[in-house]
Amino acid sequence: MALQNCMALHMYVSNAFQCQDMILTIPSLTLLKSFTLLGNRKSKLLKTELEIGDEIALKPGGVSLEYRGQYLPVKEMVFLCSGEGIVPVLEQVRAVLPEGSSSVQLVSVLWLCRYTKDFDVADTLLEAEYRKYPSKLAVTCVDDDLRSGKMEDNKDVVDSVPDFLPGTMAIVTGPRAFRRKAKQYLLNAGYPNDTICVME
Repeated sequence: MALQNCMALHMYVSNAFQCQDMILTIPSLTLLKSFTLLGNRKSKLLKTELEIGDEIALKPGGVSLEYRGQYLPVKEMVFLCSGEGIVPVLEQVRAVLPEGSSSVQLVSVLWLCRYTKDFDVADTLLEAEYRKYPSKLAVTCVDDDLRSGKMEDNKDVVDSVPDFLPGTMAIVTGPRAFRRKAKQYLLNAGYPNDTICVME
């Protein structure tokens, strides 16, 4: 997922409140699952005709976070993500950290990638957010995707995931196998099931 393998799409986004042009950087076409393409021949377009620089229309999908836990307000958010799962995490970090935007006082991000070069996709963006909110954002990047190992056996993972406290919400994003493994790790670490949101 090095930056040169990313796809930048120029698109026109429209909803009931605003219309705008924007650039969307997508590490892979799999992330387009959370959007609905407008127009004809959608699947053929995605598989064979879409090229870097092409203009497309996207309608945002129904991906959102929903806290089902009993501990309100949410004061801390803990993100466990792997690979391109960092993309929705960045948007959430930007949404909850500005003063007065939410009840969240602390955000911890644990980002795992198979290779160090894979962090190129978003490390600059994460660093920019950290510079804005150094006392509210903790970021740990681990060059291990845990395909063969257990999360409990990785010291960086254990050290980076805070103990559960009432008011904490955990969010897991990334490939299916990672999501299962990360959710089980959180459950074993004492996080109640209703405080864990798994983004698919």
